[in-house]
Amino acid sequence: MAISGAARPSCQSHSRAVLTRFRRCENGVTMIEFGMVAFPFLLFVLGIMAVGLQFFTINALDHAVETASRKIRTGEAQRAGLTLGDFKEIVCESGGTYIESDCDQIYVHVQSAGDWAGIEPRQCASNGVMTAQSNTTEQLADSSGGSEQVVLVTICYDWQMPISFPYLQYMLMRPVERSIFQQTKEWLQSDQANELVLVLDEAHMYRGAGGAEVALLIRRLLARLELPRERVRFILTSASLGQGADAEAAIQDFAVSLTGLSRESSRSFAVVTGTREQRPPGGPSSDVQTTAL
Repeated sequence: MAISGAARPSCQSHSRAVLTRFRRCENGVTMIEFGMVAFPFLLFVLGIMAVGLQFFTINALDHAVETASRKIRTGEAQRAGLTLGDFKEIVCESGGTYIESDCDQIYVHVQSAGDWAGIEPRQCASNGVMTAQSNTTEQLADSSGGSEQVVLVTICYDWQMPISFPYLQYMLMRPVERSIFQQTKEWLQSDQANELVLVLDEAHMYRGAGGAEVALLIRRLLARLELPRERVRFILTSASLGQGADAEAAIQDFAVSLTGLSRESSRSFAVVTGTREQRPPGGPSSDVQTTAL
């Protein structure tokens, strides 16, 4: 006996229908798309915040150092009998509320010498430990020197923000470049014959405040690599040098002060001049030259 009735759908046809409805359904599309872009978007926003906070802190410290150091330059700090502790307070106050509220993490070092070659910058940290603060009860005049001396003020800030927020440390430390210094240091230590070569183009422009910053960067680089000045070869180029014995002596003095070479060093600078090219005198152009131009 046959029983009539509607046929039941197979499992395969049922699954196909569900997949078809799923492809056509657009419910929750916005949430899914946001979930895909939310993580990189947040990284981008936090990166902007990190870089902005870094520049804000650097600018605040730059302003604080410039304002406080002016009192040394004008002699006001020496005449007032300020100590290093008093000078540190001026730095913190000049840096604004953000720096002043974290003044315990500020370290001040003041050095002086007859010229820049006689100053070796203090390292802010060594093996992750901040360099000890100079004696804050010492008279500032003892370390700032006299009117004929150059003065280097180093402000170190033990900024704890990157430690509290690891993403800041990742954004600011540039891990992809972190090994460059260590690899260079290991290469230099592997053979005493290896030398570091630094080329400074347009060297005549490194004067005044800009020149002092470049000189300080050079010294900090050598300190970071734990490299004596005698194992660095400098090439300074310029097309604006004078001529004659006096000009050559001035060039030698400038190069020594900029690069930190000791006056007693066995190494010295040599002035290498090029051959001036004589150009033919001007004249009327030909039809070919006129057409080409």
